[in-house]
Amino acid sequence: MRISIIGDSHLNKVSYKDVRDHIFTRLSFRAVDFMNSFEYMVTKNIEEIKPDAVILAGDVYDTHDPSNTVRTFFGKQLSRLLKNDIKVIVMPGQHDICRINHALQPLLVLPIEGVRVIDKPTVTKLGSLRLLLFPYPMQAAQRRLSIRSMFYSFLDYAKPRVKDGEDIMLIGHLGVKGAVKKSYVASDKSQQSVVNMDESDVSIKDLVSSGASHVILGDYHKHQVLPAGSGCYAMYTGSIERTDISEATQEKGFIFFDSEHEVIDGYGKCRFIPYPNTRPMIDLKGSIAEIDKSIDQLTEKDEGAIVRVTFVTNAADISKADLAQHELEKKLRAKIKPVIVRSETNICDAEEERKAHEMEEYLIQEGHMTRNDVIDVVSTIVKEREPDEEEQALILSMAHEIYEECLEDLS
Repeated sequence: MRISIIGDSHLNKVSYKDVRDHIFTRLSFRAVDFMNSFEYMVTKNIEEIKPDAVILAGDVYDTHDPSNTVRTFFGKQLSRLLKNDIKVIVMPGQHDICRINHALQPLLVLPIEGVRVIDKPTVTKLGSLRLLLFPYPMQAAQRRLSIRSMFYSFLDYAKPRVKDGEDIMLIGHLGVKGAVKKSYVASDKSQQSVVNMDESDVSIKDLVSSGASHVILGDYHKHQVLPAGSGCYAMYTGSIERTDISEATQEKGFIFFDSEHEVIDGYGKCRFIPYPNTRPMIDLKGSIAEIDKSIDQLTEKDEGAIVRVTFVTNAADISKADLAQHELEKKLRAKIKPVIVRSETNICDAEEERKAHEMEEYLIQEGHMTRNDVIDVVSTIVKEREPDEEEQALILSMAHEIYEECLEDLS
């Protein structure tokens, strides 16, 4: 049995909407980046891998209301797979959902031989494999039930439907405690990761308790292998393209499972198939001289990049940075013809740098900000910007009310 699992396609990616693609002129160039990657993966499966099935593990679209252009593109890619006798299973993720419906429902109500839309937790058979399919639950999107409680209920439902000795594969779209939610470059230029520490999410131990030999997930955009222990190989496919600058160094692709593969560490009988044409993303940060040197080191492979430039200077030299910014941007555009250049200037203050570093370290440890953290940050900002104590009290009272309402909406 051969199965390809593609996660987080985000075909109608909505970032940088002001920069249109030169062919699909009604779409942003970023939407077309994701469409190009998806088309590459479909072609790769048809011409080289030739799987029995392709499973789309959620977030097919970036929003619940993709344009007709993007829907038509997606339909054509499904048609290509079907014409080559490759079955397709599609599951919605939270990006596909709009509380009361989801963007994949047209496929659900128009039965197409060879295509299955799974929008509820399902136990099914595919060749020699018993599949446990866990799409992002509509009840979770509606905030009626937690994903963890629904996952536990699903495992209870699945247990009597799995026969002894069957090889089980769990495919889902959900966050997992202990997985990396986001990676980024910290202020000291080191690579850092924000790990999900939310006790209300499904744990790696919960995944193992499914009895699956392989667990392949969509949701988090970083491709990663989870430490599930012996007998279970768990991983995130990752998104099919880089989403933003924080993913500048991440490899993108999809997962291919073959029951005839040899078992290898971390992946079992799965293999990660990389996408070779990801959009270059470059983050330049430093003094004028450091950024100038970094531009000199760019090559042809960086052409068409999305670039963020951060000039770090002190208050005395701010005018020099402003003058240098224009010339360095001209040099950058001439060197690699970037699609996007975003520039900013950071005034270096030793005390502020220390506070920022402390906050980064705290978030790395905790994985999120607590209620008190949010209130403390807002209080500090208000007190810095509003000298009048009565106005401070009024603004903070309003902020508290708004924050509590938001928490109620999320509960």
